[in-house]
Amino acid sequence: MDCYIYYKAPEASSRQVQVCVQRLFRYLLDHHAVMNNAPLQMPILQRRPESEHGVQTWMEVYRNIPENFAHLAQDAAIASGIIEFLVGDRRLEYFIDADGN
Repeated sequence: MDCYIYYKAPEASSRQVQVCVQRLFRYLLDHHAVMNNAPLQMPILQRRPESEHGVQTWMEVYRNIPENFAHLAQDAAIASGIIEFLVGDRRLEYFIDADGN
């Protein structure tokens, strides 16, 4: 299963968001290996090419996540400091391959 986490942040905070996400990724990579005895694939950070009213939409992409991922992702977000830069909430969506794997 894959997880897509998206959120909005002011364009003026773009650099701070990127720094926080790097901390968030490091937290996830370190803690996932300890909790699950297996490495997490390197996450991907993306953003929409345009801003709307000075706000950008960001997306974190995680492949082949474990069942306990939502809790771990929330802990990582808090630890990284990203929450203070967001406009609204972080939203998590889960997807599986079309063939069910």
